[in-house]
Amino acid sequence: MAEPAIVVDPIVDPDPIVDPDPGEHPWGEDWRETYAGEDEKKLSYAKKYASPTAALDAGLAAQYKISSGEFRPVVPFPDEGDEKEQAAWRKDNGIPKEAKDYELGREIDEKNQTAIDALIEYGHARNASPESIKTAVDYYHDSLQEKEESQFEADEGVRVSAEDELRAEWGPEYRANINRIDAFLNTAKDGVKDNILNARFPDGTPFCSNPDAMRFLIDAALVVNPGTTLVYQGDDAAKTITDRITEIKGKMGTDEYLKGPGGEAMQKEYKELLAMQLKLEGKPTES
Repeated sequence: MAEPAIVVDPIVDPDPIVDPDPGEHPWGEDWRETYAGEDEKKLSYAKKYASPTAALDAGLAAQYKISSGEFRPVVPFPDEGDEKEQAAWRKDNGIPKEAKDYELGREIDEKNQTAIDALIEYGHARNASPESIKTAVDYYHDSLQEKEESQFEADEGVRVSAEDELRAEWGPEYRANINRIDAFLNTAKDGVKDNILNARFPDGTPFCSNPDAMRFLIDAALVVNPGTTLVYQGDDAAKTITDRITEIKGKMGTDEYLKGPGGEAMQKEYKELLAMQLKLEGKPTES
């Protein structure tokens, strides 16, 4: 597609060039008026220069810039043109054929890839320049990163706070209650447990970092499985039991395991875990 002719507006205000020899010129002192005639714009333009030589040099400098490609005409996208004309326009403006071909100059986190791809597709459909796409992606990606980091810090804060509150309330039963809740959630249909664990309240607080939510879950777990018996189900049951047994073994011989109500609860839990482990392994348990 042929480029439109470039029209240089003589009224454009280039940087004035001072005549190196402002002496008398054969054009006379009224050369500006002679050139402009009755055109006030031309006269205003001519007054920016000390002589015709300076004005001609300025015009020549502008032509050099145009011929070198420094000045390019702004040609709008041919909305009503055919595919060939539109493809030629995109090529002339450095826009790739497909959105995936934009050079971003950075790695994109996999978890943000879908959102970034959608942003690039949106920009490509509107013929965004490579520079615009790169700037938009940098801003959007960094914003997502900052948001995730801020969310993680906030989540960690409420998680620790909730754990401290429940440990103070449940005492030595804290770990056992967490296991009971986990076992209770394992009885739900596939996907329900993950949805609950990843749920958030309207204020953004994770569901399981809310003490009241955890109290509700332990109450429900004890209704479904009354008493203190721990119930583990699912593919991870054996690993969960083994991990807890190992954890308790590490405390054997300490005051936490041997003394007080907490010690008695832990000893009882340990016996229940051993029985469940034998059951999972298909071995007989003591009556």
